[in-house]
Amino acid sequence: MSDKAQVYPLPDSEWDSIIKQVDVLDQYLRVQNLRRIEEEFLIRVIESGETQFSPTKTHPNLAKHLALLLFVVVTPNLAFAANLEATLQNLVNAFTSRLLPILAVGYLGKNIFSHIQGDPNAKNETIRVVVAIACLVGLSGVWTFITSQVR
Repeated sequence: MSDKAQVYPLPDSEWDSIIKQVDVLDQYLRVQNLRRIEEEFLIRVIESGETQFSPTKTHPNLAKHLALLLFVVVTPNLAFAANLEATLQNLVNAFTSRLLPILAVGYLGKNIFSHIQGDPNAKNETIRVVVAIACLVGLSGVWTFITSQVR
């Protein structure tokens, strides 16, 4: 065998640099493949003649649904637009009878999950949760009492 035909082992540092170069080449080829896929997609879109996104093509009844939603949202407000007292009364009613009990249940649920997860502060917060729930739910009764006394 000649000297040129012999295989010379490479040191570890050169193997590391070769592996890094192969990784960089692999990453470059992946990026080029993604670019090629994007170009093919754009060519298909251009050939199809669509130049803009049209939500009505993907959702043909979208305009009807939005109009119905707008009507439902605006109509109750128009019914009480002339009477400020009734508007404020309905707002307070919705707040005290719907929103505050939902907040109370959420606060209770958070405390229950804290107990399940083994949070050491959950036992200390239980008293605060009970007081807060009583206040949130009791506020509706207090508001009713105040409005009955004022009238």
